[in-house]
Amino acid sequence: IEPMREPWALWPDGGLRLIGVPAAITLDPGTLEFRINSKDVTSSLLESNLDSLLSSETVELRPVPAVTLEDVLSRIPARIKIPLLKTDTQGTDLAVLMSAGSQLRRVDKVHTEMIFDKAYETKGPGPMSSEQEFDDYMKSMGFVRESKEIDPVYRKWFATVYYICLLYTSD
Repeated sequence: IEPMREPWALWPDGGLRLIGVPAAITLDPGTLEFRINSKDVTSSLLESNLDSLLSSETVELRPVPAVTLEDVLSRIPARIKIPLLKTDTQGTDLAVLMSAGSQLRRVDKVHTEMIFDKAYETKGPGPMSSEQEFDDYMKSMGFVRESKEIDPVYRKWFATVYYICLLYTSD
């Protein structure tokens, strides 16, 4: 699931079991403004906080379709297992997981990102959530935390920890 069209050109066009969904995931489906930032990796549904070292200036507001994760997962036949769900949604990861509703219970493991740095302005449920909020919600959905780690790629580059990865397993 990727709301930015630019990465689609880099993905393989055949031979893999890859189904792309050109949309954003949110609690409120419809059409939303996606902020394309000067550093693509910081593009988000959330407004950048320019006081953060991680943020970058928004250069384009792009309307994108938005669906819930429940909409996506419910289209996968029940007979197909979902061994891993990974989120990296630039500050909205908990809201994305919440949007899965009861479909989240079909997933064996969830690998998600939690940003410590206030890289984005916060509004509504889920954005820039705390570690405790992640743990509480995931526990309510039948998951236990398996691990917490600094993303190994960024561990090499940043002296300060800006975000961590959390891995949950269904119990």
